[in-house]
Amino acid sequence: MVGIESGKTWSRIGAQVAPTTASASGVWQIQEASEYIGAGTWPAPAVDFKAIARFVADGSTATYDFTSIPQDYRDLRLVASLGRNAVSGEKLFIYVDVGSGFDTSSSNYGTYGMRGSSSSYGSMQTENNASQAGYNYDWPGSPTTKYANSFIMDWSDYADATKLPNAIFWQNNYMPGGSSQTTITGAWQRYVAGAIQGIRITRNVTTSNYYFKQPTTFTLFGRGAAD
Repeated sequence: MVGIESGKTWSRIGAQVAPTTASASGVWQIQEASEYIGAGTWPAPAVDFKAIARFVADGSTATYDFTSIPQDYRDLRLVASLGRNAVSGEKLFIYVDVGSGFDTSSSNYGTYGMRGSSSSYGSMQTENNASQAGYNYDWPGSPTTKYANSFIMDWSDYADATKLPNAIFWQNNYMPGGSSQTTITGAWQRYVAGAIQGIRITRNVTTSNYYFKQPTTFTLFGRGAAD
């Protein structure tokens, strides 16, 4: 083996014993660390999300734009924690810019998913919107005056201009505070290919009653290297 091998006396910490998979304890021992460091085969660190940008709502707007998104990550993640609103029933839409400005044409988007159904637990139904950049009612998880909420959206290969900008999402509640329509998972899709350079978060109505209230936050993360 290249590097620090069993029986080699030139190791700075003395002769080492090669690790074996059969006797692996699940905890790194000093001799194992020496082996891998010396051989240049130390396991790569786990890939984690890195924060790109963040908005903290101040109650002055119903629209936030992430622009000039770096193209050197493989995945994007949008994490939202939504504050309570002055009105209920508003929708939340996600639009993207693929290089020619934000595309707000509803016919270029669709959302599909599963949500709680009826007034009982354990019942599910589908939710399909073929020409809408968000779900009906409060999507993703826009809260009423009584309940806060949260959601996560993930885009893979977002910098590949030949692919459709598709995302999967999870949200805490569809219509918070009740037994029906509680948790929803699904997909968001733009029907036209392009690399995501910007993400717009906005309401279907943008008057002052629909402004994002404190302590709403939107945080965009990147992960991995584009390939």
